[in-house]
Amino acid sequence: MNIEVIKPGLLSTLQDSGRHGFQHLGVLANGAMDVVAHRIGNLLVGNGPDCATLELTLQGPHLRFRGDALIAITGADMDAAVDGLRLPLWRPISVRAGRELRFGFASAGCRAYLAVQGGFAAPLFLGSRSTYLRGALGGHQGRALVRGDTLTIDDYPVPANPRLIETGQGNKESACWPTWGVSSHQLARLSRPGVIRVLSAGQTERFSSKARSALLTQPFKLSSQADRMGYRLEGALIDPPARFEALSQAVAFGSIQVPPDGKPIVLMADRQPTGGYPCIAVVVTIDLPQLAQMRPGDGMRFALVEVNEAQQLLLARERLLAMMASSFAARVES
Repeated sequence: MNIEVIKPGLLSTLQDSGRHGFQHLGVLANGAMDVVAHRIGNLLVGNGPDCATLELTLQGPHLRFRGDALIAITGADMDAAVDGLRLPLWRPISVRAGRELRFGFASAGCRAYLAVQGGFAAPLFLGSRSTYLRGALGGHQGRALVRGDTLTIDDYPVPANPRLIETGQGNKESACWPTWGVSSHQLARLSRPGVIRVLSAGQTERFSSKARSALLTQPFKLSSQADRMGYRLEGALIDPPARFEALSQAVAFGSIQVPPDGKPIVLMADRQPTGGYPCIAVVVTIDLPQLAQMRPGDGMRFALVEVNEAQQLLLARERLLAMMASSFAARVES
């Protein structure tokens, strides 16, 4: 089954869970910015966690389906509609051949994810289908979608459950959405708006107490210099360590570097493998999806937590996702 790209959207790229295990060779990890929205989208349509989804940034595409498909849209709300019929988020939806799916501008959040049962087909590069734009590698020809592209979906039988299928009644279009999906309670458990929790980094103690205090007590906002590689923050200036000299070292998704101008940079999914700027803290894994959904002008504060607390938070999230995976799998197969 194929999907035709009528309009590409602002930035639409294929992403999966990332290209891991090669950073020591200088290969970037890439992958979905909001890995939770990506994973849940795949769960809702019965895919494995490593299937590629289409990551949409701020404004989504206009697509035409050339075959029946089971889809799910997660993450930011981009007013998705099929032939004018508004679609719900965080639920599985069947779309018939010939239908057109249109996205608008994000009314909340920054990135949405389109998952399709069977997964988007793309060549594997070092075990991943994720797109690395600067290197023109992976994904769909190493780039964002453009008008006229055709996306291929691995063949997969679409469930015939009428609760999921659009139905025509007279001259009006209607749809019976499934009553199951991600609940508002579950979504609330997966987010903590406003506060980004961080861990101390190996170079934290090289910063002055004034600099460390500024990070944890002053508000920041996301500047317009923000992309998949990194987020530059505006707010209090943080003084880097005096006479700092160090060899470049490995950096992680969420590392907060402080360049000479004192404006912190949070490294994101397309970060470089190593960096030489001093690292004052690292965002905990569980708060990276929240950070990925922020857009320029959004405010944030940082709070320091201990490693044990960060680990317990991550384990709780994984237990919730495992419970959702078991529940969704039973429903998709029924």
